[in-house]
Amino acid sequence: MKRCLSIAMVALAAFNSAPASGQSGGVDTGSIRISEFRRQSPTCTSTVTVALYTITNGVDSPAISYTTSQCAEFVRIVPDPLNLNMPQINVNVASPIPAEVTLGNSLNQAGGDPASVGHNLKGIAVSGLGRFYGGISGTLINNVAADQIFRFDADVAINGGVFATNAGNFSIFVVDAGSYGPNAIIQCSNGPITRIAATSLLRGTISAGTNINEVTVSAGDLAATSIEALQGAIGTVSAAGKIGSSASPTVISARNGITRFTATEIFGNITANANGGNGNIASLVTTSGNFIGSLTAKNILASAAPRGITVAGTLDANI
Repeated sequence: MKRCLSIAMVALAAFNSAPASGQSGGVDTGSIRISEFRRQSPTCTSTVTVALYTITNGVDSPAISYTTSQCAEFVRIVPDPLNLNMPQINVNVASPIPAEVTLGNSLNQAGGDPASVGHNLKGIAVSGLGRFYGGISGTLINNVAADQIFRFDADVAINGGVFATNAGNFSIFVVDAGSYGPNAIIQCSNGPITRIAATSLLRGTISAGTNINEVTVSAGDLAATSIEALQGAIGTVSAAGKIGSSASPTVISARNGITRFTATEIFGNITANANGGNGNIASLVTTSGNFIGSLTAKNILASAAPRGITVAGTLDANI
């Protein structure tokens, strides 16, 4: 689609100080371009408006605040250079129709891996009717929040929160990070979580308004404090290492059942019929260690292979 181009240049006054918040990697000086693509309608003209913000102190630069027009369809946030450490970015979507807000110039409609755009990120807040998608090559320090989170990736770590505040019937919510800090919060209000993935370590809390399809750690431990789907079901919870620890067992709760647990060892208090539900559990497997904690469900089913409870080590749990 051809679009007319109008340029609005906005420079932010900034100041010089020490490197950004002790976060490693990336560069602290550059610029951030926010491009607003406006839809064509009887009341809107298809144009592109660009705002440019100067960054001189990485994540500790002054926060960026941008308010869209009522005609906004897409909002693209692009740092220069691409390994720039980015401050807090606030986008207020004034459009009565949901707008797509992305880090980078494109969105993978299938929910695939986003390109890493920017290194460390202080945070992003999308207010109004917005759907967010993007990824960074470093660490999320504070929060990413929007009505709907399509996908957010942090190659190094998530130390803050990722919040979908009004997901509704939107069916995709994916978060993928190298690791999650102890204060990480992953929350999808009144909607489902598709997948929460970590490479080395997953800590913090995870909760969904309805179902959680998958929580997985590919090369380490799942040490989350809690995983909750108190109005829905949980699909697969798996870790290449262990789930929970003897000092801090993970609390996992669903109302409508849990399909499968797999880990080397499980320290957890698991409830498949929480919140007055009738949920069952189909499979729990430890591949080399113990299951210590508790398991509560309406039934233990034989519908998933391997079926029922298989513990390689000691079973020391109330069932």
